[in-house]
Amino acid sequence: MSSKLSPFLNLEYHEDKKKKINWTGFLILSVLTQ
Repeated sequence: MSSKLSPFLNLEYHEDKKKKINWTGFLILSVLTQ
């Protein structure tokens, strides 16, 4: 069971990480362009 779910959890984790990275990049950009 857990081995079946683990790829999905991993994918979601990486997607979440990407979103956070995009968000911080957006914040940095908005600060730099002000």
